[in-house]
Amino acid sequence: MRDGFPYTDVYEPKIAVYAALEQYTARQLFLASSFYLLTGGLLGLLGLIATIMMFRSDDWRFAAWLSLLCAGFVANAGYYLWLDPPIDGWGRMVAFFAIYQLIPAAMLCFVDSWTGRPVPWLQPITIAVYVAAMAVIAWHIYRVPMPEGFDVPAMIWVWYLGASAMAVVARLAWHFATQAEDRLLESALMTVIAAALLMDAALEWFPELQLPGDNVGNSAVFLLLAMTAAFLTRNFRLFQSQGALNAMLQEKVTRRESELAEAGLREQALVRAQAHDEERRRIMRDLHDGLGSQLMTMMLTARLGEADPPKVAEGLQSVIDEMRLMVDSMDSVGESLESALATFRARIQPRIEAAGFAFRWHQPATLDAPDLGPRDVLQVFRIMQEAVTNALKHSGGSEIAVEVAAHTDGAVAITIADNGSGGAEAGDAGRGLANMRVRARALGADYAVQSEPGKGTRITLGLLQPA
Repeated sequence: MRDGFPYTDVYEPKIAVYAALEQYTARQLFLASSFYLLTGGLLGLLGLIATIMMFRSDDWRFAAWLSLLCAGFVANAGYYLWLDPPIDGWGRMVAFFAIYQLIPAAMLCFVDSWTGRPVPWLQPITIAVYVAAMAVIAWHIYRVPMPEGFDVPAMIWVWYLGASAMAVVARLAWHFATQAEDRLLESALMTVIAAALLMDAALEWFPELQLPGDNVGNSAVFLLLAMTAAFLTRNFRLFQSQGALNAMLQEKVTRRESELAEAGLREQALVRAQAHDEERRRIMRDLHDGLGSQLMTMMLTARLGEADPPKVAEGLQSVIDEMRLMVDSMDSVGESLESALATFRARIQPRIEAAGFAFRWHQPATLDAPDLGPRDVLQVFRIMQEAVTNALKHSGGSEIAVEVAAHTDGAVAITIADNGSGGAEAGDAGRGLANMRVRARALGADYAVQSEPGKGTRITLGLLQPA
């Protein structure tokens, strides 16, 4: 008899010879005392292992719910072994419902985590329902007169147990129906746990069936031990040696490095292929729009009988210069601007000196120049080529000088100057200057012209260091 509890069970006495009675009641006495002590100890140890697994396992949710489930069974064993706890009868009734509703709630979340694909919000909803049910039960026990204060919580518990059992069975059935499962031992153990919970719920709803009671509690220790063993062999790392762990991690790192290296090579190959394709299209455009247009004009002029030998020679020279510039720009791929300028100098110096002009080239021994692609190098060559051609054709001077200067901010200034008559803003030279200005703008470079009459022409191209 306990304070607050409205009912008590009175069993008929059994009178017999002590030895026979001891043999007859041995199983009941074992299940009522020693069994709870053994299962409580084993499940407490298992719960401790599960708690450690939370920090060492690949699936911490599974370990967390296993730990809580073990805690529920340990609390259940303690409830029956500790006959005189320091709480009143009302508190003991609340503890009873809290423990007996925690086990099916934790079991549902345990099964949901084991599937590997938890249903969204199922675990939070399960916790919320458990807390709400316990709040209603506690309120009835402490605030509602008996026996209603106990009968309503008992009915809530029966419904809660039945709903939890159905939810566990449904969750497992849905998992097996929608996912291929190769964890055969674990699947079998989960099925047995669900069946045990369903039998306990059926006993509360249909007592006339006289099914065995407390199936989950009696089988929990064996089922959870087997489940933990199966889980450890698949996920746990605690008992592996340090060398095995290092070897495993090194293998993962090596495999990952290999995958990253392969991905990097694929990326480089793709970028290289895209660059080659883009360069091929650029060359085709240059050939079609530049060389092709000039050659077509000369061919049509020759067919019409209007070809002027000096103009044809000049046109062919322009085509040859353009082809050389294109070849030189391609040869400069992967080289510095300093090397590209050296190539241009080797091309242009013989032509200038053959025209009777003196040629001077000033450049520092080392040049910290911005990196340019073949397209930009070609634009630089074209501007320099245009400036030299204008000086040869229109300056009337006797000397052409090229000066390459580096600035502290990383910019490079290229100056082409002559000692001719100046005034280059008019006539054919003016149109050449306009072409150079357009090319410099496309290059993102500074462009300046000084051409006062009688003082020669000075063209400066400023190549800026990229930000």
